[in-house]
Amino acid sequence: MSVHHGSTYMNDQAFQAVAEHLEAPYQLNTEGCSKVVESNRQLSESYFEHLTFPVSPFWESYFVSKLSVIEPAQREVCVDVCCGTGTLCLNIMPSIGFETLVAVDNSATAIETLKQRIQAQQAIEARQDDITCTSFMETSIDAVYGNSFLHHLPDNPSFLQEMHRILRPGGVIVFTGEPTIGAAFLENAIMMPILKMLWFFRLKKRRTNENPVTDIWLYEKSTLSEMLSSVGFTEIQIKPFGFLVTLFNWPSAILFKIFTGKSAQPDWYWKILGYVDRLFFFWLPPNCHSHFVIAARKKEA
Repeated sequence: MSVHHGSTYMNDQAFQAVAEHLEAPYQLNTEGCSKVVESNRQLSESYFEHLTFPVSPFWESYFVSKLSVIEPAQREVCVDVCCGTGTLCLNIMPSIGFETLVAVDNSATAIETLKQRIQAQQAIEARQDDITCTSFMETSIDAVYGNSFLHHLPDNPSFLQEMHRILRPGGVIVFTGEPTIGAAFLENAIMMPILKMLWFFRLKKRRTNENPVTDIWLYEKSTLSEMLSSVGFTEIQIKPFGFLVTLFNWPSAILFKIFTGKSAQPDWYWKILGYVDRLFFFWLPPNCHSHFVIAARKKEA
């Protein structure tokens, strides 16, 4: 479930763990940021397995269509920020038409894994970097892209200010897969009642260990727009998507784990449920979908 803290929305687990460290909207203080970083050292391999999508024509089409919401003024250099092991960059190069893509992440392990996945013909440079204080020169980047990462960052305003700094005038940011305030309900609607029943009848034990604080923020369309505008971005577009995909995400991951040994769903799962979402649930209000595509431009000189 989501918790409303002033103009900031957090999921319930994050609220219990770090709400006392909230310094400003979508921004934790230094102690809170350190707590999140330390907490994420506990993440298991299965967590990353579920978030690592294959390189395929389907995912290429999926990501490129979302990144096309807004077009950059130039196409020389783009950045895949918080790239992880390369889900986004490996699927979009070279189809997005940039000369060079620089993939950055705070994790040395993720970058080393990505380097092993990059093919010789792909113009991708992978580097470890501090994403809130990067090594990029001011006004040197044409576009910053990212997939499902912003809600993990303990300090959204500082990150967005850094992205605004490195973008050239006319440059754009496009982030996809960021959870709405409705995402927490959709993610738990099916499995949580089942778990509560199992706990009640003592058929399953509750985990007593503290879970890592990975998913912190949930977003509402108007507050997202205000945050981007306050940093200096213009042409802000917040595009909602997803309903059934998220509703069945947790149950399907469990079933695929049982029958295939891997919790990651195959392409056909995303393709079918995504199609049904677009066909029947397009009419839902933005905050009732599960995710947003967030796009904006740095004002041209």
